[in-house]
Amino acid sequence: MVIQKNPYSDGKDKVLDCGVFEIDSVNYTGPPQKLTIKATSIPYKAKLRQTKYNRQWENTTLKNMAEKIAKRSNMKLMYLSNANTVYKRKEQVNMTDIAFLKKMCKRAGISLKVTSKTIVLFDAADFEKKAEVKKIKAGKGNIISYSFSTKTADTAYSSCHVIYTDPNTKETIEATYTPENANSDGQTLEVKRKVSSVAEAKELARKSLRAKNKGETTAEFTLVGDVDYVAGITVRVYGYGEFNGKYIVEQATHNITGGYKVQIKLRSCLEGY
Repeated sequence: MVIQKNPYSDGKDKVLDCGVFEIDSVNYTGPPQKLTIKATSIPYKAKLRQTKYNRQWENTTLKNMAEKIAKRSNMKLMYLSNANTVYKRKEQVNMTDIAFLKKMCKRAGISLKVTSKTIVLFDAADFEKKAEVKKIKAGKGNIISYSFSTKTADTAYSSCHVIYTDPNTKETIEATYTPENANSDGQTLEVKRKVSSVAEAKELARKSLRAKNKGETTAEFTLVGDVDYVAGITVRVYGYGEFNGKYIVEQATHNITGGYKVQIKLRSCLEGY
């Protein structure tokens, strides 16, 4: 837990609850004397990350699988998405529950986080639509350092086309998703994966396009410590020319060594999808 004493001179303290962790290792070195403690939100010996299973999942959904996995590990599930992919059959072959769930979430375009004995599944697109919590303006005294990066290789796609042909019936299902603000000169991402309907194909196309394009513009800032900066919030960036815009915080590292600082990694929010 990090407690920031009266940061806005209003007589109120601000608190950052870092959650519950289990110590993985302790290292003591010197001189000078230094104690390093490493901890994890998923205990090393937990079934979630150690026990491998062989299991057939039939007539189920992503949420249902996550619920059963959470229950098996004596954890809670927080499912923060309106989407809930339906599966006729999926096989978990010699995989830990966390590895299997990560795989299924990635395919479904859902983000996964484990914290304080809770498995959290959420749709990043929903978080990107939320109002900005903070503003970062060039030249302000709270900015210690910054960097921006753009890349177009395997990121700047204008649309996504999904196609699947059933090997038994020879029936072909396909759909294309194109955001309203798409660049007409961009490439089309081609995805060949099993789908059961046009609606499922279109949703897969949208999420596949997001997965590719979300890394096009990224940024990193080191700021004077502020407990408001946590993963999942959105911020508005000003004064940096073409890099101005709305970003989502993907990672926040709070460091109290040598003065309280916070390092944040961000990516540009994707508008329209």
